[in-house]
Amino acid sequence: MVQRCGGVGRNHADALTRLGVDVHLISALGNDSFADFIRMHCQHMVCFKQQLYHLTIILSLNTSIA
Repeated sequence: MVQRCGGVGRNHADALTRLGVDVHLISALGNDSFADFIRMHCQHMVCFKQQLYHLTIILSLNTSIA
């Protein structure tokens, strides 16, 4: 099994930040290994680094996967 970050919104935000565009991505993460994986692989995104302090982890929920 291969685990990758994806989703249209995240993919567009990723591509735009690599082009130097100031992007804000709003999403929800649970309290599990999938959320840890997403946070680790999105750290290069400028908006993610700047807004990390706004992150709220919902302890009672898992992250949705597709």
